[in-house]
Amino acid sequence: MKLIKIVAVLLVVFCNLNVFAEVTLIRTGGNLEIVQSKAPALDGILNDECWKISDKADNFSLYTGTGLPSKQTTAYVCRDENKLYIAFECKEDKLDKLVAASKEAEGDSVWMDDSVEIFIDTRHDHLTYYHFMANCVGSKGSSRKIKDSFGDAVTDEDFVAKWEVKTGRTAEAWTIEIAIPWSTLGITPKAGDVIGLNLNRERKTVPENDCWICTFGGFHAPEKFGQASFSGRKIFLNNAVIRNTGGKEEKLTVKITNINESSKKETAKELKLTAGAKSEQSLDLAGVIKDAEKGKNIITISVAGAADGKVLAEETFQYNN
Repeated sequence: MKLIKIVAVLLVVFCNLNVFAEVTLIRTGGNLEIVQSKAPALDGILNDECWKISDKADNFSLYTGTGLPSKQTTAYVCRDENKLYIAFECKEDKLDKLVAASKEAEGDSVWMDDSVEIFIDTRHDHLTYYHFMANCVGSKGSSRKIKDSFGDAVTDEDFVAKWEVKTGRTAEAWTIEIAIPWSTLGITPKAGDVIGLNLNRERKTVPENDCWICTFGGFHAPEKFGQASFSGRKIFLNNAVIRNTGGKEEKLTVKITNINESSKKETAKELKLTAGAKSEQSLDLAGVIKDAEKGKNIITISVAGAADGKVLAEETFQYNN
C-alpha cells in the first residue's frame, strides 16, 4: 500500500506497481454525540460556537449505495435543555437553479424541493420515528410514523409538531438551522440515552438523494438508521478521523476490522494511541483494505478508552474491491 487519502468523499486509493484500484466507502453505521451547548442564534448562518464543538456527519452517500453524490453535505447536531439543534451545509454549484416550489408553512410536498430530511427514532425500537423535512427557503413538513405488521410506515394523524427552521446561503452552499423542542419528540434526554438518527438530503438541481447512513433504498428505514448518544464524551469519530474536543489528552484503543461478506474472512488491526487535547488524528485503513479478499467487504472502526475498554465511538463502511 503506497497511499491512503481521506477527504470529504472518503476515497481510499491504493496502488502496487502498475495496478491501481479505487475503493469508495459507503457508511452503513455510525454514532453521533449530541453535545450539550449554548443554543445557536438560529439565523441560517453556521458561525455559532455550538457548531464548532459539535459532532458532525459528512461523507454522505447516494441512498442506493451505488456511490457518492457529486456535491457533499455536512450536518451538525447539538442540544440544550429544551431543544435539539441540527444544521446542514449543502454544497451546491447551481444555487440559482435551486427548486423551492413548496411555500407552505407545514406541508407534505417539501421533499420534492431542494431539501433536507431528518429521521429520529426516540425509542430506538426501529418501529416508531419522527420525520422532519425542510427546503432551501424554509418551508417545512413533519410527521410521526409507526411501522405496522406489514412493515409499512403509517402516519400518526394526531401528531402536531412545533419546530423552527432558518435558511441561509454562502457562495458555494445553501445552509439551514433547525430547532426541535424535546417536548415535540416526547422525551427528556438523560446521560446514557441512545436514539436512532438519520440525516438526508434531496438535491434537485442534479437529481440525487443522499444519506448520512446509507439505507440502500427509501429513506423510511428505521432499522438502518445510525445512532445518536447523550454520553457527554469528547471523542468523536468521523471518516476514520478521531477528534478530541476535550481539554486533556486521552489514551485510546482503536480496532479496525474487515470482514469479507462471501468468505467471512476477517482481518483486524489494533492500535494504541494518544489523542492530544483539541486534536484530530487520521487513521490509516490502507493495510486492512489491501489484505481484504475481493468482493463486498465490511470495515468497522471502533474507538475505546484504553483504561476501561469502553467503546466511545464506532463507524462501519461497506465497499467493493
